[in-house]
Amino acid sequence: MTDTNPEMHYAAETLRDFAGALALAAGLPEQRAQRMAEILVEADMMGRSTHGIEHLDWYLTDLVSEVMNKTGDPTVVADHGAAVTWDGHYLPGTWLVTEAMELAFARSRDHPVVTVVIRDSHHVGFHAAYLRRATMRGLVMLLLDTNPYFGAVAPYGGKQAVFSPTPVSFGFPTAGDPVLVDFALSSTNLTATERAGRLGERLPHAWLLDHEGNASDDPQALLGDPRGSILPLGGADRGHKGYGLQFMVYALSAALGGFGIPDSPRGYSSAVFLQLINPEAFAGLAAFNNELAILIDACHASPPAPGFDEVLVPGERAMASLHAAERDGVQLFPTVLQTLTPWAERLGIALPEPGLSAV
Repeated sequence: MTDTNPEMHYAAETLRDFAGALALAAGLPEQRAQRMAEILVEADMMGRSTHGIEHLDWYLTDLVSEVMNKTGDPTVVADHGAAVTWDGHYLPGTWLVTEAMELAFARSRDHPVVTVVIRDSHHVGFHAAYLRRATMRGLVMLLLDTNPYFGAVAPYGGKQAVFSPTPVSFGFPTAGDPVLVDFALSSTNLTATERAGRLGERLPHAWLLDHEGNASDDPQALLGDPRGSILPLGGADRGHKGYGLQFMVYALSAALGGFGIPDSPRGYSSAVFLQLINPEAFAGLAAFNNELAILIDACHASPPAPGFDEVLVPGERAMASLHAAERDGVQLFPTVLQTLTPWAERLGIALPEPGLSAV
């Protein structure tokens, strides 16, 4: 069975069980497999299918080939109470970040601001899934990561890739659903470009540069040989903004963590910056929520511009998608299970059955 019907919906627990079983069968210990499944499925639930369980194809490849490390713990490079640095030894990013968050949660009781930097992590995945876990505790969270070993994004004014498609994210608690800001500092991402290439489609805008530095909407400009690059956030005319932010992320993650010279036979390794801020240590959580409520109300009250039905705040669409998935099931992108079917057959795991109840 493959998911060719776009109307098929799956219980979130069914997908978590399926994803976790695949990771477990590939050799990942149970708790780490469960954490991986939770983060990936939440991405699908929040409408970010490019970072959902489809990523298992990559993760499983690295697990069975012994590229991603399965066991062991991060090494503490430095620990100053409110500031911690880990070497992640290329363990699963989904597990490393959630473990770092547990450490930061515990220390936020004594420190208003707690920062954890991780070097040499495997792919982290969808940031908003982590942010929500912090905001549920009334904490502000900043999460940044970059890959010093993998260049896909050109510096502004250049045509050779230097930066990874670096994500930047912030989560803020409110009296209701959190405000979630999560975006990449590139005009598009690799998964979306590769998906468009597989489907024979062009991108909505000229977000890429071919190898000669010409803007293009053709995925082959990036994926072909010779390879091109992705424009920084802001594109050809305002890309200096994304370019500047790339430096900020690199400095706070790779540089603070002492990542080393960008040279790795793996071709991929993430540097992560994670920071929790406790509003209670400042003006108080109630005052924080009140101020954000005023701003949110003002945004919602702004008359929509032509082409818009309403004004939303960051994360509102993702949270609406999450609530709908909890209520109606998760709708997967049509090709996801086609991609994972060979892995399910190889590892002896049954494909998930559609329906709103886990079976």
